[in-house]
Amino acid sequence: MRMFGNCRKRGLATDSRMPDNPKDKAAQLKAEGNALFVQREYALAYHKYGDTIECDGENAILYANRAACSLAMRKYLDAASDASKATKLDPDYPKAWARLATAQAGLQEIENSIESWKKALAALPVMNLNDKKQEEAKKESASVPFPLIPSINLNQMPWSRALAMIPEAIQSGQGGRTSAWVIGGAYNDFAKGVEMMKQLQEHPLSGTRGPKVLVGKLGAIAEITNGIMRDERVFHMPESDWITKYNKQMEFECAKWKAWTEGGVQAVIDGAQERLRNGGWNDVRPAIATTVRAYIMRAFLESGLRSNHQLSSELYGRVVEILEWGRRAWKDVSRDDRGVVFEDSFLRGVRSMRLEVQMMGYAQDPGPNSKFPLADLLEDAQDMIREMETATDDQPTDCDPGFLMSFWLYPKGRAAAMIGFYHAQMASQCIKDGEEDEVIRDHFVKAAASYVDAATTYPPDDENHVWFLHCALQAMYSCGAPVTVFLSTVKRLRLAIPDMNKIWEFSVNSPMHLHENAIQRDLELEKVIQEKLEKGEYTLDSIIAPQPER
Repeated sequence: MRMFGNCRKRGLATDSRMPDNPKDKAAQLKAEGNALFVQREYALAYHKYGDTIECDGENAILYANRAACSLAMRKYLDAASDASKATKLDPDYPKAWARLATAQAGLQEIENSIESWKKALAALPVMNLNDKKQEEAKKESASVPFPLIPSINLNQMPWSRALAMIPEAIQSGQGGRTSAWVIGGAYNDFAKGVEMMKQLQEHPLSGTRGPKVLVGKLGAIAEITNGIMRDERVFHMPESDWITKYNKQMEFECAKWKAWTEGGVQAVIDGAQERLRNGGWNDVRPAIATTVRAYIMRAFLESGLRSNHQLSSELYGRVVEILEWGRRAWKDVSRDDRGVVFEDSFLRGVRSMRLEVQMMGYAQDPGPNSKFPLADLLEDAQDMIREMETATDDQPTDCDPGFLMSFWLYPKGRAAAMIGFYHAQMASQCIKDGEEDEVIRDHFVKAAASYVDAATTYPPDDENHVWFLHCALQAMYSCGAPVTVFLSTVKRLRLAIPDMNKIWEFSVNSPMHLHENAIQRDLELEKVIQEKLEKGEYTLDSIIAPQPER
């Protein structure tokens, strides 16, 4: 039996041309959604199917159709949620299982995807069975690479060196102009969370063979995410079972606070409002904080460990939606009640992490048809800088300098670097497209300026300071820069390296150390230019530049 809801929930009955019968209304709305889907208006079709579901909430076809919209927009979490609902409403609906399988593949849940494909095949009429779907399932069963945990000498890691340097920094009055504060503070939070995580244990409910319950300390996930948000470079897994322990800790805290582990953004919003009415802030605050931090951690791990930047960006996007909603809905509620996740600094940190994922996504899938459009990266980076320039949030006075740098300085540096990346990539694309030299040069000039801004934002002893100076030099060389400008920039790079190495000499997987030869070439070019100056072959106004390859 079909159960029909109230179509007036979204104002659908205000159109006098709408049929009065709920079933007829649903049919008309579904037809409108189908038409929008055919026109590739996937976002509009998604909302139209949502309106239809308000009228016919037990129709598996509607959920499967909305899942198709999400798949078209590469929103795999939403697609999986709707497709799963469709399979529950109609277990014999093959399209629902197929769309669930596709969404699970997008989420890198390969084993689940294979099982869903099998159910899709089983639901097909016997006469329609062929090898095509079986071949698709086989393709999805390819193994997902997962990096091995490197052997690390923890005493040489940046955080260990940084913590040893902080007393000297305090004594010398260096204050916040050292990255030691940032990575040291990040490590303190991260390590505290890991130690709490290690205390989690499984205890049988009764006797020795009964079901087990998790017993441990709450707050480990908050500390771990705090550390990563302060500086992602702090993340490391020195123990082979780190992921297993982390998953159990997440399960423990999500169960304790009844976090939302299924459904999309709207499910969290609706659930939070209902829980606030029924249980108050002490009930909703830890639930929504744990949900948000779970999204952040999965986004970080998907991108960093599995290079699944598409899913990572979607997850960060969910966090931003939830936080922006809460900040609007509860704008007059105190921080103590609604929680720290709705603070400006927290939202800024999430947006900064998403910028990095967008950049890595484009680097993995470059070109005008990339799933990560450069225009979106530029817009988000510019929004970040504008937000920070007009920020009204007061910097806290009860925290270490590293915290201030992590949320009031480093995001601006990352945003500037993203703008530099945008212009550098656009210049390369313009060369491929045969654009005018002046257009190409303009992009390289803007790239160099943005990379210099980024480098200047970071302390001179941060590896990012040196790396972004290198990126600026590459752009300068590509567009043509006067000798005096080039030499002054490479001098800054050269002078920063000794102090940088005091902290970051053994940094793992950083661009600086993955491309040491590129830095060395900068220094070698500096020597060549100096020699040509001494011989009179160059003047300070000479232009250092190759011709763009056409």
